[in-house]
Amino acid sequence: MGGVGKTTLVRNVGGEVKGFDRVIMVTVSETLDIEKMQNKIADDIDLNFEKKTGEVKAAELWSRLSNGKFLVILDDLWKEWNDDGDLRKIGIPLVKDEKGCKIILTTRNYNVCQHMECEETVQVKVLEDDEAWTLFKMNAGLKKADSRVIGEAKKIVKECKGLPLAIVTLARALKSKGPNTWKDAREKLEGSELMEIRSIQKETDKNVYMSLKISYEHLEDKMAQTCFLLCALYPEDHSINVEDLVRYS
Repeated sequence: MGGVGKTTLVRNVGGEVKGFDRVIMVTVSETLDIEKMQNKIADDIDLNFEKKTGEVKAAELWSRLSNGKFLVILDDLWKEWNDDGDLRKIGIPLVKDEKGCKIILTTRNYNVCQHMECEETVQVKVLEDDEAWTLFKMNAGLKKADSRVIGEAKKIVKECKGLPLAIVTLARALKSKGPNTWKDAREKLEGSELMEIRSIQKETDKNVYMSLKISYEHLEDKMAQTCFLLCALYPEDHSINVEDLVRYS
C-alpha cells in the first residue's frame, strides 16, 4: 500500500539503529536501475568509482561491504529478488562471519517478503481514527480554527482513510485557509471521479492521488504549480537541480 508510511518508518529506524559501520538507504522503485543503486551505495561509503563497468563496480562494492558491518535499506521493492544472484549483481554481500550486510526492505507486495524468506515481516497499517486526527491537527494548525473549519476538517480526515501521506498533504495545503476553501476540498474528496482513471484501482491509491491533486490546486502561485508539474517528469528519487527547475518553469 502506498502512502502508509513505510519509507518514513525505515528512515527513522536507520537513524536510530546501533552496531553498524554505516546505514545505507537505497530507493529501488518499479523501474530497477542497478547503476544508480551502485552509485548511491558508493557515495554512502565514500567509494570512488570514476569510469568503470557495472561488473567492476559490483566487485568493488562487494569487497568493501564484505569487510565491515552495514545495514542496507532497500526501499520500495516491487519484485522478488534472488537473495544471492540479484544482490551480487549490485555488489551487496549478506552477513557471513559477522561481516557483510543486513537487509531491511520495504514493499507493497507481501509476496515479495514470502519469496525472499524474510526473517521478520512487519505490516505497516493505516492510522486509527484518533491517530489520524492528531496527525492532521498537528500539520493544519487548528488550535484557533473556526468551528466550521473544524467540522470540515474532521470530514476530510475521514476521507483520507488513515493514510499518513494523504493526511499530511491535505493538512498542509489547507492550513490557514477559510471555511469555504475547506468545504470545497471536502466536497471534491467525497465526490471524486477517480473511477474514470482506470490505472488507479485501489481505494487507498485514489485517496493519495486526490489529496495530491487538491494540494496542487491550492498552490497560490502559478510558478509553484509549474514547478510541481516539472518535478513529476523526473524519475523517482532523482536529484533535481533547483536552478534548473526555476529556469524551465
